[in-house]
Amino acid sequence: MKSDLEDLVYSEIKKVCLEIQPKKTQVFHFKRDESNQLKCGQEFENGINWNKNLVYLGFEFDGQYSFLKSASLSGYYRKMKKNVKRAKHFASKRYSKTKGELFKRRIFRKFSYKGAKRFRKWVWNDKMSKFEKSDYYNYGNFLTYAKKAAENMNNNKIRGQIKRHWNILNDLIKN
Repeated sequence: MKSDLEDLVYSEIKKVCLEIQPKKTQVFHFKRDESNQLKCGQEFENGINWNKNLVYLGFEFDGQYSFLKSASLSGYYRKMKKNVKRAKHFASKRYSKTKGELFKRRIFRKFSYKGAKRFRKWVWNDKMSKFEKSDYYNYGNFLTYAKKAAENMNNNKIRGQIKRHWNILNDLIKN
């Protein structure tokens, strides 16, 4: 049965002229346990590891819930920490005009819910002496992506992964 399924997948892929790299191919198995919950496991040469999540297109699936990929989330927090540290460094310099005051607006726009809104930019038109809508959109930040993913997926835990972002950001700024 497994070999028939593999043959079907490979033949369909060849029809659209794509090449599969066997070393990058992963095989996952799904089964129901005693409590009728779906379990996910990755196949290796020596057997199946039932503690592995299916990772695909930036998401993880454990058989029951969908999550953001842990590497994406840690990258977000790493960039947040680096940005805050950099802002503190430049605010504390002797030649700084702000006398050690940290400007939080840019940090909040990049890493908090305050910058997670999509909006169209308005541009001043000198000829008509008024603002006009431009073709440029501000598409938000990582939280915008996470919230859209949470809305589009059923049975997910994505909102729980990002709910502490505000506390983490404020702790970084205070310390």
